[in-house]
Amino acid sequence: MSEASCSAVNTSCSDDVRTWALSHGTGFLSRRLGLKRLTVALPLLLRCVPAEQTVRIVDVGAAIHGLAYPWNMKATGLRDDDSDSLWLIGGFGRRAHVHAFEPNPDKAEELRQAATQRPYTSSFSGQLTVHSSGVGAAVTSARLVQCGNNSLSFNNMRLEMGVVGSACQGKPALHAVVTNATSLDAFAYGGRVASPDLLYVKVDVEGGEWEVLRGMHRLLSEGRVSVASFEYAEAWHPLFSLRRPLSRAEVAQARATSLRALQERMGEYGYDTYLINAAPSRVVLVPVHGHFWHDDLEICANRERYYGSWGQWCWNDVLVVKRGSCAKHVLFEEILPATGALPRRSRPYWTPGGAIFSRPGSTPLAPDAPGGPQGAYRARQPGFFPRCDCM
Repeated sequence: MSEASCSAVNTSCSDDVRTWALSHGTGFLSRRLGLKRLTVALPLLLRCVPAEQTVRIVDVGAAIHGLAYPWNMKATGLRDDDSDSLWLIGGFGRRAHVHAFEPNPDKAEELRQAATQRPYTSSFSGQLTVHSSGVGAAVTSARLVQCGNNSLSFNNMRLEMGVVGSACQGKPALHAVVTNATSLDAFAYGGRVASPDLLYVKVDVEGGEWEVLRGMHRLLSEGRVSVASFEYAEAWHPLFSLRRPLSRAEVAQARATSLRALQERMGEYGYDTYLINAAPSRVVLVPVHGHFWHDDLEICANRERYYGSWGQWCWNDVLVVKRGSCAKHVLFEEILPATGALPRRSRPYWTPGGAIFSRPGSTPLAPDAPGGPQGAYRARQPGFFPRCDCM
């Protein structure tokens, strides 16, 4: 299908996408485990790489939260605030090396210990490297700041690399610990590795996502990242925490760090952007890129319209995928359907004897296969947006 035809199709079905999104608003909440369910199925991406290749994965903001000892060392069910790194090494096994970045030294050590003790990761703990470092726009020193009150909740911790006090967005900064920070460009291109390619990057840093994105410019410009996810939440801008709809002037004021700005930036790099929705039957990716964009999709500007209440803070996840790639084909044709077979609550996915959701084979797609490196395809979501043939 030509680019002009795709544009026409995208325009014609954008209303359907927006209507569906508004009627399934609570499914966007991160606590519905949409991203976690995708994470468990991501090893299917190994179909896109040679069988002998070990892929690299990066988890920025990798700490375990919400689990006290001893459950943090033996949890087997999905939880919204658990570390994605553990599910990634458990799923990919020896086919991937996961680099987890966590600036809080206590949390970094907790993650290392959990990898050696949890039943589904203990055999693969050597595939995890935990970096006690922050990630931002450049290699620099930084401050880990506790914002707002005396609570040690991770929601109050921010990595600050600019003006003192900037990370807390007007809230009091109670104390700060000096740490180091790097950029993903510096990490990927600075090591002694054959290729800087990253199969998957996850970024969840309580409002610092835009700093991390700025430090990925070379990686994204060269198409070195296949798939990435970003938390999209109230910490992106102080106005997103208001308990009312934003005015047009306020939406414009917040535009530089909005979902609209993200999808535009990723589009310039050659990536398509989707909101993750944990629908009842399976995970759904709602397109918000290009002609699909509508200002109604800026959830944080009017979250009551999606969640039914102002009491719930804005808290969502976004997935971006390289346009025209094998990864996009596998994502829509295999990974999304697989999420329908996975439990949606905190039930075990793994047992000490092996995986309940078994690891997929690693046979790569042929170069001329649909979705292969040279193949043309139209990624769709059957049953959800039937007229959107060019997603």
